[in-house]
Amino acid sequence: MSSIDTSNVMQAQNTVFYLTEKAIKLYRRFAQSKIKEHHSDITIDQLLILEKLESSPDISYSELAEYIFKDSASVSRMLSLLEKNNFIDRISDENNRRRFKTKVTSKGKNTLNDVKPLRIKNRKTALKGISKKDVDTCKKVLNQISNNLTN
Repeated sequence: MSSIDTSNVMQAQNTVFYLTEKAIKLYRRFAQSKIKEHHSDITIDQLLILEKLESSPDISYSELAEYIFKDSASVSRMLSLLEKNNFIDRISDENNRRRFKTKVTSKGKNTLNDVKPLRIKNRKTALKGISKKDVDTCKKVLNQISNNLTN
């Protein structure tokens, strides 16, 4: 029986990709718990969809899926839940019955407004003790990794 090479495991846990994924998951868990204290009927991904729909009402489902890093089926389910919970209204497009026009309701807009200061506070908590220069460097590095993988 062979034993697990713990040095390889430790090395993997110190890669920028592992650490980035870990930070993202911890932040999402933290932020979702804070949001749930005030709005138990919405998730971070649903808030992202609401925010994008408010700023880009004609966005397609596939563009929404790309924006929140989910597949189209997941976005469709989230839109159904948002509609069920009165955050959005979906109206059939007169020209194409397979398409919907999606509108953020007043409840959706109020929720976005309520959550905005909480999001700012969550981000401040997560970035506590990190200089603006370090944040800018981190953004630059992550953007370069993204560019390397999309070009």
